[in-house]
Amino acid sequence: MRRVGARTVDVDFEEVLNGALTYAVELKLRTLDLLHVTISKTIGCKRLATLDEDVIKRSSDISEKLGIEVVTA
Repeated sequence: MRRVGARTVDVDFEEVLNGALTYAVELKLRTLDLLHVTISKTIGCKRLATLDEDVIKRSSDISEKLGIEVVTA
């Protein structure tokens, strides 16, 4: 985590679940992917780095609906 400057943060899980329910139909992601994206939105991320093919396939929707750029390798 030090190498990339990452840090841990606390999130309100109720807020995350409400966000996941809000975006579930629009993003059509599996539960864990949806939670990952929703947590990113909740903590204010502007970019999400992933190798997950399902998230990558929905990257334009994630960008449009949540304002998060999906970054891949």
